[in-house]
Amino acid sequence: MLRWSLFIIGLCMMGAGVVPINFSDPVHSTFIRVLGVVFIVLLASIQLWLPASRPPSTWAPTSCSAWESSPPCCGSRCATTT
Repeated sequence: MLRWSLFIIGLCMMGAGVVPINFSDPVHSTFIRVLGVVFIVLLASIQLWLPASRPPSTWAPTSCSAWESSPPCCGSRCATTT
């Protein structure tokens, strides 16, 4: 997905550079629009195809306020039993 998206974005950038806006406005604008659509789709779908952006399946809260009941030991504060 990333390889093809970057390939299409590169072709659109080359097309927009080769066809100046004063030579052919519709062709230049079409290159820019396709570039924009591919870039937006790439950014919108990044969490689907990038494995590092997904949260792990065994998520544990890292702050004490995220626990529903007070844990026995949370960071530097540990519950003392008296």
